[in-house]
Amino acid sequence: MPGWLADFFLFCWGLFYWNARKTLFRWRGGRCPCQNPSDSGRALETTCDACLHWHQPARFRRVCPLLVPTPNGLRCSANTKEVRPFWGRAFGFYGGVIVSAWLTAVLIVFILLRGIGYPVHFKSVAWLPARSARSEISMARGEYFFQMALRALAANRPKEAGLALRNAYECNPLDYRAGLMLAKLFQVGQPAQADFVYAHLLDDDPAQFALIAEQWYRGLLARGDFPEIAQIVPTLLTRDAAHAQVWMHAMLFATRRLGDTKPLLQMLAQDYPLAPGLRHLVEIEMLIETGRTNEAHAALRDLRVDTSYAAYYQASELTALGFSDEALASINDHASLLPAQDVSALHLDTFAAKGWSSLVHNEVELVLSAPSTPASVELLCAYFIRHPNPKLFAELFEKLRHEPLPQTTATYQATIALFCAAGVNGDWPNLLVARNALRQIGLPSFGDLDQAEAFFRGSSNQQRIGNILPLFQPPPFEIAYATANDHPSPPVMLEPLALDVTYALFDHYPDQPVAATP
Repeated sequence: MPGWLADFFLFCWGLFYWNARKTLFRWRGGRCPCQNPSDSGRALETTCDACLHWHQPARFRRVCPLLVPTPNGLRCSANTKEVRPFWGRAFGFYGGVIVSAWLTAVLIVFILLRGIGYPVHFKSVAWLPARSARSEISMARGEYFFQMALRALAANRPKEAGLALRNAYECNPLDYRAGLMLAKLFQVGQPAQADFVYAHLLDDDPAQFALIAEQWYRGLLARGDFPEIAQIVPTLLTRDAAHAQVWMHAMLFATRRLGDTKPLLQMLAQDYPLAPGLRHLVEIEMLIETGRTNEAHAALRDLRVDTSYAAYYQASELTALGFSDEALASINDHASLLPAQDVSALHLDTFAAKGWSSLVHNEVELVLSAPSTPASVELLCAYFIRHPNPKLFAELFEKLRHEPLPQTTATYQATIALFCAAGVNGDWPNLLVARNALRQIGLPSFGDLDQAEAFFRGSSNQQRIGNILPLFQPPPFEIAYATANDHPSPPVMLEPLALDVTYALFDHYPDQPVAATP
């Protein structure tokens, strides 16, 4: 074994050394580097000095095939002038060693990565220098940490989940699933970090722009960060034209809460790309916010109503300005443009503004006469938050006692709305009913419910509804993912409150908005 090992190292070194010496000999001439100088230099007569130090000299033939056995022993089969290098053998051996070492290293790394749990492909590890391969491995690592976060969240280990989500998002910033979950984890305790993640997600994943924008807006709205809403919504308006009416309503709501018309003036600037119909609504809003009621009234009457939001805006603002009869006429004229739920909501608000309690009762009974659905419950809860009426509100719970909603995550929004509406109306027995329903669903935590109930009872040190609404945010693992062809479909977000209920709560608790997020 020692002799074989020594010859092996001599072989590895000799492939380079003797080929290099013979190459110089061919270029420069002179004495042959490998033949014995005392011999004749003729073929089959000349001995080889290069193989003298080998344990078995015949093994030198792997370096130089010119060495052949003869009756007189090993001899060079070439005349001195014909001695030549064999670089092909050298390159073949060295190349084979390099390829073998590379394949062995790749196989080891691949096995290690797969053993850890990274869903990598062999070709990605094999072509690691390629940018696409490095990107694929980074994405695989991100998926590994994402799955780790899901397991940690399912086991109620939020700190471990947060660390795993950070790693997942850092490894693959294009994975909006991990980004959304991370932002939701940040939502309550670190809102500035949540906004940072949302902003990057919007820039990094245009395909999911609408979903990411909605989640960011809901987070900002829940904590009452209206300065930030007024800052980002114009961008959302220009980049998400399909939902322009939603963003316009969000902008108008935020500026009213702020009492500041500067964002609206910026939208009316000549270089701002705003659709003519929406621009007209902003102009009317400016008239309302600056106290020019008569001009606003005239503009509302002359408003061209050709979209659902224009119809909603005309009716709701006519009601707010005290022109309820005209608002009712507008609702009736444009009912075909409005969803049935909006028609009912506008009717309820208009009847309440007129003081027509009997018509309010009739409208509520009309909604209650239909089968109970989360949408109908949220509709009535939003109304009873804007216009508290404990006696009439109790009829909603009476209906639900006979026709209860299924207590699942699908009805979480409606159940939270019932809890909040009961708190606003001071209906403590029914608040307890809603609370028990939430406990059966499993969301939110006991501590969060205690804080929310204390707020509604007036015994909390929290004075802002914006400090309470984030408590209803479900944990990120309440996001369902479906897979199709190994590609994740858009996540189904479990939201804490319908937007109409959230708007109603901020209208009922008109506190000072938070300062803009730094």
